[in-house]
Amino acid sequence: MSHSTHQSEDAPRAEPAAALFAEVSRIQLKLIRDGNFQRGFEDALKVCLKWTGSQYGFIGEVLRDLDGAPSLTMLAITDITWDDSSRQTFESFKSQDLVLRRLDTLFGEVMTSGNPVIANDAVNDPRVGGLPPGHPPLTSYLGIPVYAEGQLIGVISLANRPGGFEYDFVAQLEPLTTTVATMLVTQRLRATQAHTAASLTEVDVRNRAMLKALPDTLFVTTREGRFIDVRSSDATPLMLPPQKFLGRGHREVLPAEACDAWDAAVERAFQTRKVQQFKYALPFKNEVHWFENRVVVSDDDEVLTIARDITDQKTASKALEETRTQLNLILGQMPGGVWSLDKDLRFTTSVGRLVAELGLTQDQLVGHSLREFVDHDPRAPRIIEAHLNAINGTALHRELEFGGRFLDCVLEPVRDAAGNSSGCIGVAIDVTESRRAVQERQETESRLQAVLENVPDFISVLNREGTILFLNRFMPGFDRSLIGRTTVFDYQPPEEHEHVRSQMEAAFERGETVSYETIGRGRWDEWRSYITRIVPMQTSGDQPLVLMIANDITERKLAESERDRDYALLKGVFEGTAEIIFAKDTAGRYLLVNDAMSRAHETTVDKIVGRTADELFPPETSEQIRVDDQLVLAEGQTIVVEREVPMPRGKRVMLLTKTPWRDASGNLIGLIGVCQDITNSRRAEETIAEQRILLAHVSRLSMMGQMVAMVSHEVAQPLSAITNYAATAKLLSARPQLDLAKIDMCLQAISTQAVRAGSILERIRAFGRRAEPKHEPIDLVTTIRESLRLLQYELKQRKTTVQLTSQQNELIVCSDTVELQQVIVNLVTNASEAMLELPPARREIEIGCYLEAAESRVIMEVIDNGPGIDLARREMLFDAFHTSKISGLGMGLAICRRIMESHGGTIEATNSTDRGALFRCVLPAYQPDDE
Repeated sequence: MSHSTHQSEDAPRAEPAAALFAEVSRIQLKLIRDGNFQRGFEDALKVCLKWTGSQYGFIGEVLRDLDGAPSLTMLAITDITWDDSSRQTFESFKSQDLVLRRLDTLFGEVMTSGNPVIANDAVNDPRVGGLPPGHPPLTSYLGIPVYAEGQLIGVISLANRPGGFEYDFVAQLEPLTTTVATMLVTQRLRATQAHTAASLTEVDVRNRAMLKALPDTLFVTTREGRFIDVRSSDATPLMLPPQKFLGRGHREVLPAEACDAWDAAVERAFQTRKVQQFKYALPFKNEVHWFENRVVVSDDDEVLTIARDITDQKTASKALEETRTQLNLILGQMPGGVWSLDKDLRFTTSVGRLVAELGLTQDQLVGHSLREFVDHDPRAPRIIEAHLNAINGTALHRELEFGGRFLDCVLEPVRDAAGNSSGCIGVAIDVTESRRAVQERQETESRLQAVLENVPDFISVLNREGTILFLNRFMPGFDRSLIGRTTVFDYQPPEEHEHVRSQMEAAFERGETVSYETIGRGRWDEWRSYITRIVPMQTSGDQPLVLMIANDITERKLAESERDRDYALLKGVFEGTAEIIFAKDTAGRYLLVNDAMSRAHETTVDKIVGRTADELFPPETSEQIRVDDQLVLAEGQTIVVEREVPMPRGKRVMLLTKTPWRDASGNLIGLIGVCQDITNSRRAEETIAEQRILLAHVSRLSMMGQMVAMVSHEVAQPLSAITNYAATAKLLSARPQLDLAKIDMCLQAISTQAVRAGSILERIRAFGRRAEPKHEPIDLVTTIRESLRLLQYELKQRKTTVQLTSQQNELIVCSDTVELQQVIVNLVTNASEAMLELPPARREIEIGCYLEAAESRVIMEVIDNGPGIDLARREMLFDAFHTSKISGLGMGLAICRRIMESHGGTIEATNSTDRGALFRCVLPAYQPDDE
């Protein structure tokens, strides 16, 4: 037993039907989300009390004992406590399941009659039957029976509404009554399922039993259609054995049309996370079988497809339609069906269209027992019970289901002359289609509601005063409680009111649709632009209404404004740029050119448009242009080429960019070209390249000037050794007994020292040689060692130690040896000069080399112990003629950066975290394909 919030004694206003439907939808969604039926019944009771303005009430479930006596079990009840006596009564209700068995009460009248009961003078109504101690006074009462499949399953009781109750409330509350019935049936069904599940000892047994009971085939697949599991009942065998499915893709076993339908349904299921349906046909044993499929996505993204063979249904539907046509001709105006049974339930007559629609004939029925036709039906006890009651003298009007159809039946007893019952007669009308129509209407209304809530437009219903009676979407600050209490003018600026009011009056007066543009409050409380249509509505009431549809065009207006601005900008660029811009069709005719092109050709735009390259350039140039154009049109790709083009003022070097020109559908309609005159820049680049080579040579010569002392020291050592070995050889040759071995050793030493002196001079000469750079694979580690040999004397004089570390024995880069040596010598020289103020023990330089394989590049870092780099001047270090040395030219680091960039690398300067300056050089690692 549960209870709901106590309602105020003041009757609230009657809410519109739309609000009631919204409350019902909320209860249903909440129930679907959390599955709490107790809370669902409590919410339903709250809505009943609120909607009718009642003080208290309850919702109960009607149950029957073995003798058929009804009782009422409370599902939700109002908290009626206000004093000690009422609190004691209510606490006793909560302490146990409250079951009411008295039938001499108002709610008992509902249970026994099966009809709604109203008592607006309950104090004097004899059906009250007394109230328990502590129960609040009862002034008025409304009891509503709750039916499911024609059976009374519950009662909704409401009490103490100011002014009393009306029978119209029963019809108005029907959506809520239906929801309560659905919850009751679902709760019973779940209880039955739980009881059945508890009686099984193994989950696998339960699943297999369910699968054997279902006339369906279950497929479990991946999203791509690969079969993981296949289950089929004995009644519905697979067209192929399971091994033909498992592990294979659906396109390996099913026709393409079925796979396409399957893929589309699976995609929708993943997008919406809802059950999707589709149908397809398969050939099987020389006939076509139709399958109806339901697709649902599991929590672990597996796809469950439930396939049901509906071939018999389709066949039966077709046969039934043919039968209906024939019977309409034969039976004429005889509607429904009429039959009679004797006391033993045997058919004595059977006529009418309905009998044939059920697939029966009079010969099949007459003389046979009703039990023969319904025993296989799970609803057989209900059908037989209804006929037995009629035979026993109780006439009834009830809806029965038989043969998959819903029949509105009237059963009357048949009596003999003595008044004794001899059987019964039944008349039935098939209401299946009407039930389906009602269901389809409800589904259509649900779909319409979903569409209305998800369309991007605001759709509202207004009366003549502009009051909002319906709104499909609720913006911030506007909730459902404001329906009927606010106007459309509350969401528009004051200056728009008169304009909107005049448009509404025009729609009301002329009955025509009007459209206009206005300003209104948006979803996030900002002012936005709308195109609004006001459409008159046809209503059954006296109050005229209009439909207002507001489409937000703020982004479109902004896009149009940006488009106009972009067009003006594009036109300005097209007409004002110095580059030549043109557009051609696929035949090579110029369709559009700018003023820059007409100036380059010393003519007018009109004299170029419509002409081809053959008419503007010499044959060899126009042929090359035609080849480039065909390449763009054939491959549909942009090309960038450099061409020397003859112009009226001489030949010019042009950089041409040509790209395909397509229409909105993507069809190729020509090409667009941009032509830049780079003649002067090419000449300047050639001059700069020559100057850079010369400047690097001068810089190396300047370095060599600084290394003169080293050269003299390096060469003096082998020359001194040659002199000493020559003197020793002379002394040995003057001895009486010649020691040829020692003389030969001296001569070998003289030769070695001569080669050493020559290699020193060759190394210095190669470093100072002026030549074109030659990029080839070289070892960076070896190049660093050779560069340090050039600086050996200078580093020794400055008492500077250099430590070279490398992760690999070889680090191959594609470079010019002399230029790379120039970078290394410059960086090491700068590092040694930066540490002259330090004690000799701290004058250390570290050169680190390593390979970054992931980036395919080689890193060289030169780190000293000096004072570091002034970060404010770091950006100017690599500028030409910028130096901190008194005698420096300021070209060393500038040349280093130029050399690194020409090798496809970079150089950067920063400070080490625990030492001085750090220069990092990055070069691409050599790849064999580079050659």
